[in-house]
Amino acid sequence: MRRIIPIGTAFGILVSVMFIALGARSSNASTPAAPALAPTEVFLSLDCDTATAGIQSGCTQSAAGPLDVAVVLTNNSTADVSLAAFNFDVLGDNKPMFTPNANVDGNRNGNPDLNDAAFPNTLTFNCNLPAPQPDDDDIAGDPVATSRSRLVCFTGANDGPTVAAGTSVVLGTVHYTVSGTSGVGNFSFSQVAINDNNFNEVGS
Repeated sequence: MRRIIPIGTAFGILVSVMFIALGARSSNASTPAAPALAPTEVFLSLDCDTATAGIQSGCTQSAAGPLDVAVVLTNNSTADVSLAAFNFDVLGDNKPMFTPNANVDGNRNGNPDLNDAAFPNTLTFNCNLPAPQPDDDDIAGDPVATSRSRLVCFTGANDGPTVAAGTSVVLGTVHYTVSGTSGVGNFSFSQVAINDNNFNEVGS
């Protein structure tokens, strides 16, 4: 058992999300795509169209404005999994066009933004040590155009919610502002860890 979330664990690229201008089209469109990584028992996906049911890992953006990218945890095992702690970084490679929004607060309503409905216990489940990072510029080696949005959340009471076998839950959402109608942005995961209520690592 581990009490500390291993921030340094590299998860690698899970999925690539492409945003391409459509020119004359005036509405957003999305195309479902298969996960880039074969599912393990507990894994994360990026959903770039939160208004459509299921995981939309391929997406087309045709206009400037807000963009939400959800981080979805899927329990592909045959047993329920509890969530006592998790952390992830979402990397984007075109920050000038896809800019992470600023925090609303330094805890559950930051950017990335915790899914309050999935983690209703506001007294024990927190995301403030450290506070959410919309764009962490302190990571050595990140290109200038890279955004790195980090969320680290945990419970101090071993009372995290349960994700039933064969189901998914949104952990949080990264909010972006798209500043143009032409360009490409690729998004991926890094530094992922997921721990259950016994502080066993169940995903990384």
